[in-house]
Amino acid sequence: MGRKPELGQLAAAARKRQNVLVMGKPGIGKTAFLRHYAHLSGNLFWREPNSLRPLLLRLCKRLKIDTRGLVMSELLDAIESKKCQPVLIVLDDLHEASRKAAKTLAELSSAGCIVLVGAAENRLKYNLDWVFEKKLTLPPLSREDAKKLLGKKYTEGIYRESKGFPLALINGGYHPCVHSSRVDLLPVDLVAPLAYLFLSLRYLARIESNSGLFLLFGLLGFMLLSANKMRRVWK
Repeated sequence: MGRKPELGQLAAAARKRQNVLVMGKPGIGKTAFLRHYAHLSGNLFWREPNSLRPLLLRLCKRLKIDTRGLVMSELLDAIESKKCQPVLIVLDDLHEASRKAAKTLAELSSAGCIVLVGAAENRLKYNLDWVFEKKLTLPPLSREDAKKLLGKKYTEGIYRESKGFPLALINGGYHPCVHSSRVDLLPVDLVAPLAYLFLSLRYLARIESNSGLFLLFGLLGFMLLSANKMRRVWK
Protein backbone atom coordinates (compact mmCIF):
# COMPACT_ATOMS: atom_id res chain seq x y z
CA MET A 1 0.00 0.00 0.00
CA GLY A 2 1.64 3.21 -1.17
CA ARG A 3 5.00 1.59 -1.83
CA LYS A 4 4.98 1.29 -5.62
CA PRO A 5 7.93 3.70 -6.17
CA GLU A 6 10.04 1.85 -3.60
CA LEU A 7 9.03 -1.55 -5.01
CA GLY A 8 10.07 -0.35 -8.46
CA GLN A 9 13.46 0.85 -7.21
CA LEU A 10 14.00 -2.43 -5.34
CA ALA A 11 13.10 -4.55 -8.36
CA ALA A 12 15.37 -2.49 -10.64
CA ALA A 13 18.33 -2.86 -8.27
CA ALA A 14 17.73 -6.61 -7.91
CA ARG A 15 17.74 -7.02 -11.69
CA LYS A 16 21.19 -5.39 -11.70
CA ARG A 17 22.28 -7.87 -8.99
CA GLN A 18 22.73 -5.08 -6.47
CA ASN A 19 22.31 -5.86 -2.78
CA VAL A 20 19.69 -3.52 -1.30
CA LEU A 21 19.20 -2.32 2.29
CA VAL A 22 15.73 -1.01 3.22
CA MET A 23 15.86 1.37 6.19
CA GLY A 24 13.24 3.05 8.35
CA LYS A 25 12.01 3.62 11.88
CA PRO A 26 10.17 0.90 13.82
CA GLY A 27 6.58 0.60 12.64
CA ILE A 28 7.19 2.18 9.23
CA GLY A 29 6.37 -1.11 7.47
CA LYS A 30 9.74 -2.62 6.55
CA THR A 31 8.75 -6.21 7.34
CA ALA A 32 5.45 -5.98 5.46
CA PHE A 33 7.26 -4.34 2.54
CA LEU A 34 9.90 -7.07 2.31
CA ARG A 35 7.40 -9.89 2.85
CA HIS A 36 5.25 -8.49 0.03
CA TYR A 37 8.24 -8.17 -2.28
CA ALA A 38 9.40 -11.71 -1.51
CA HIS A 39 5.88 -12.99 -2.24
CA LEU A 40 5.69 -11.12 -5.55
CA SER A 41 9.14 -12.24 -6.69
CA GLY A 42 8.91 -15.80 -5.34
CA ASN A 43 12.11 -15.49 -3.32
CA LEU A 44 13.22 -16.58 0.17
CA PHE A 45 12.12 -14.44 3.14
CA TRP A 46 13.98 -14.81 6.46
CA ARG A 47 13.40 -13.02 9.78
CA GLU A 48 16.19 -14.49 11.93
CA PRO A 49 19.57 -12.99 10.93
CA ASN A 50 21.36 -14.84 13.75
CA SER A 51 20.09 -18.28 12.68
CA LEU A 52 21.35 -18.65 9.14
CA ARG A 53 22.00 -22.38 8.81
CA PRO A 54 18.30 -23.24 8.14
CA LEU A 55 18.28 -20.49 5.52
CA LEU A 56 21.41 -21.90 3.84
CA LEU A 57 19.87 -25.39 3.83
CA ARG A 58 16.74 -24.04 2.13
CA LEU A 59 18.92 -22.20 -0.34
CA CYS A 60 20.94 -25.32 -1.11
CA LYS A 61 17.73 -27.26 -1.66
CA ARG A 62 16.60 -24.63 -4.16
CA LEU A 63 19.99 -24.77 -5.89
CA LYS A 64 19.91 -28.60 -5.85
CA ILE A 65 23.06 -28.93 -3.73
CA ASP A 66 23.61 -32.09 -1.70
CA THR A 67 24.03 -30.90 1.92
CA ARG A 68 24.62 -34.23 3.67
CA GLY A 69 27.51 -33.94 6.13
CA LEU A 70 28.34 -30.33 5.23
CA VAL A 71 29.21 -27.77 7.92
CA MET A 72 28.50 -24.03 7.58
CA SER A 73 31.77 -23.15 5.81
CA GLU A 74 31.26 -26.02 3.34
CA LEU A 75 27.68 -24.90 2.68
CA LEU A 76 28.97 -21.42 1.83
CA ASP A 77 31.66 -22.86 -0.46
CA ALA A 78 29.09 -25.01 -2.24
CA ILE A 79 26.79 -22.02 -2.77
CA GLU A 80 29.63 -19.78 -3.98
CA SER A 81 30.77 -22.38 -6.52
CA LYS A 82 27.27 -22.88 -7.93
CA LYS A 83 26.73 -21.40 -11.40
CA CYS A 84 23.06 -20.53 -11.81
CA GLN A 85 20.53 -17.75 -12.23
CA PRO A 86 20.63 -15.24 -9.36
CA VAL A 87 18.63 -16.18 -6.26
CA LEU A 88 17.32 -13.32 -4.14
CA ILE A 89 17.27 -13.66 -0.33
CA VAL A 90 15.15 -11.23 1.70
CA LEU A 91 16.42 -10.72 5.28
CA ASP A 92 14.63 -8.81 8.05
CA ASP A 93 15.97 -7.21 11.27
CA LEU A 94 19.58 -6.99 10.10
CA HIS A 95 20.34 -4.40 12.80
CA GLU A 96 20.18 -7.33 15.25
CA ALA A 97 22.77 -9.41 13.37
CA SER A 98 25.67 -10.68 15.46
CA ARG A 99 29.32 -10.46 14.41
CA LYS A 100 29.26 -14.11 13.30
CA ALA A 101 26.07 -13.61 11.28
CA ALA A 102 27.48 -10.46 9.68
CA LYS A 103 30.58 -12.40 8.57
CA THR A 104 28.40 -15.16 7.09
CA LEU A 105 26.24 -12.65 5.21
CA ALA A 106 29.32 -10.89 3.86
CA GLU A 107 30.63 -14.22 2.53
CA LEU A 108 27.20 -15.06 1.13
CA SER A 109 27.03 -11.73 -0.69
CA SER A 110 30.24 -12.60 -2.57
CA ALA A 111 28.54 -15.61 -4.18
CA GLY A 112 27.79 -14.84 -7.82
CA CYS A 113 24.31 -16.34 -7.69
CA ILE A 114 23.09 -14.51 -4.55
CA VAL A 115 21.39 -11.11 -4.26
CA LEU A 116 20.65 -9.87 -0.73
CA VAL A 117 17.77 -7.57 0.22
CA GLY A 118 17.71 -6.60 3.90
CA ALA A 119 15.89 -4.35 6.33
CA ALA A 120 17.27 -2.47 9.32
CA GLU A 121 16.11 0.24 11.70
CA ASN A 122 19.43 2.04 11.69
CA ARG A 123 23.04 1.71 10.63
CA LEU A 124 24.36 -1.84 10.57
CA LYS A 125 27.12 -3.12 12.84
CA TYR A 126 30.31 -5.02 12.08
CA ASN A 127 30.98 -3.26 8.73
CA LEU A 128 27.95 -4.91 7.15
CA ASP A 129 26.97 -1.65 5.44
CA TRP A 130 29.49 -2.15 2.61
CA VAL A 131 27.66 -5.31 1.49
CA PHE A 132 24.71 -3.24 0.23
CA GLU A 133 25.27 -1.13 -2.87
CA LYS A 134 21.87 0.56 -2.70
CA LYS A 135 19.90 1.90 0.26
CA LEU A 136 16.17 2.72 0.36
CA THR A 137 14.45 4.65 3.15
CA LEU A 138 10.73 4.04 3.59
CA PRO A 139 8.77 7.26 4.23
CA PRO A 140 5.49 7.50 6.17
CA LEU A 141 2.30 6.84 4.21
CA SER A 142 0.55 9.78 2.57
CA ARG A 143 -3.04 10.69 3.46
CA GLU A 144 -4.29 9.08 0.25
CA ASP A 145 -2.52 5.80 0.99
CA ALA A 146 -3.69 5.89 4.61
CA LYS A 147 -7.29 6.26 3.39
CA LYS A 148 -6.84 3.24 1.13
CA LEU A 149 -5.39 1.23 4.01
CA LEU A 150 -8.10 2.07 6.55
CA GLY A 151 -11.11 2.58 4.28
CA LYS A 152 -14.13 3.81 6.23
CA LYS A 153 -12.17 3.76 9.50
CA TYR A 154 -9.95 6.61 8.33
CA THR A 155 -10.13 9.96 10.15
CA GLU A 156 -7.85 12.97 10.12
CA GLY A 157 -7.29 12.53 13.85
CA ILE A 158 -6.00 8.99 13.37
CA TYR A 159 -3.67 10.12 10.62
CA ARG A 160 -2.26 12.99 12.71
CA GLU A 161 -1.74 10.72 15.72
CA SER A 162 -0.10 7.98 13.63
CA LYS A 163 2.18 10.37 11.71
CA GLY A 164 1.65 8.09 8.71
CA PHE A 165 3.17 4.98 10.34
CA PRO A 166 1.25 1.92 9.05
CA LEU A 167 1.33 0.03 12.38
CA ALA A 168 0.01 3.08 14.23
CA LEU A 169 -2.71 3.59 11.59
CA ILE A 170 -3.90 0.00 12.02
CA ASN A 171 -4.02 0.49 15.81
CA GLY A 172 -6.26 3.53 15.57
CA GLY A 173 -3.48 6.10 15.63
CA TYR A 174 -1.48 4.80 18.58
CA HIS A 175 1.62 2.61 18.58
CA PRO A 176 4.74 2.56 20.80
CA CYS A 177 6.88 3.23 17.73
CA VAL A 178 5.29 6.69 17.50
CA HIS A 179 4.19 7.41 21.08
CA SER A 180 6.99 6.32 23.38
CA SER A 181 6.93 7.28 27.05
CA ARG A 182 10.67 6.63 27.35
CA VAL A 183 12.89 9.70 27.50
CA ASP A 184 15.39 9.49 24.66
CA LEU A 185 18.01 11.46 26.62
CA LEU A 186 18.40 8.51 29.00
CA PRO A 187 18.25 5.21 27.12
CA VAL A 188 17.48 2.09 29.15
CA ASP A 189 20.95 0.71 28.39
CA LEU A 190 22.46 3.59 30.37
CA VAL A 191 20.52 3.16 33.61
CA ALA A 192 22.76 0.44 35.11
CA PRO A 193 26.12 2.11 34.21
CA LEU A 194 24.92 5.46 35.58
CA ALA A 195 23.71 3.84 38.80
CA TYR A 196 27.08 2.09 39.29
CA LEU A 197 28.93 5.34 38.60
CA PHE A 198 26.85 7.16 41.17
CA LEU A 199 27.37 4.50 43.86
CA SER A 200 31.08 4.27 43.07
CA LEU A 201 31.56 8.03 43.43
CA ARG A 202 29.70 8.03 46.75
CA TYR A 203 31.96 5.25 48.07
CA LEU A 204 35.12 6.93 46.84
CA ALA A 205 34.17 10.10 48.70
CA ARG A 206 34.23 8.14 51.99
CA ILE A 207 37.73 6.64 51.60
CA GLU A 208 40.12 8.51 53.94
CA SER A 209 43.19 6.21 54.02
CA ASN A 210 45.37 4.01 51.83
CA SER A 211 43.67 0.86 53.10
CA GLY A 212 41.17 1.03 50.27
CA LEU A 213 43.73 1.62 47.52
CA PHE A 214 43.15 -1.67 45.72
CA LEU A 215 39.41 -1.24 45.97
CA LEU A 216 39.83 2.28 44.63
CA PHE A 217 41.61 1.03 41.50
CA GLY A 218 38.94 -1.64 41.04
CA LEU A 219 36.17 0.93 41.22
CA LEU A 220 38.02 3.24 38.85
CA GLY A 221 38.34 0.37 36.37
CA PHE A 222 34.64 -0.32 36.63
CA MET A 223 33.88 3.35 36.11
CA LEU A 224 35.95 3.31 32.91
CA LEU A 225 34.02 0.30 31.66
CA SER A 226 30.75 2.06 32.47
CA ALA A 227 31.90 5.19 30.65
CA ASN A 228 32.83 3.09 27.61
CA LYS A 229 29.36 1.52 27.70
CA MET A 230 27.77 4.97 27.68
CA ARG A 231 29.97 6.05 24.79
CA ARG A 232 28.87 3.05 22.70
CA VAL A 233 25.18 3.60 23.49
CA TRP A 234 25.27 7.31 22.64
CA LYS A 235 27.42 6.80 19.55
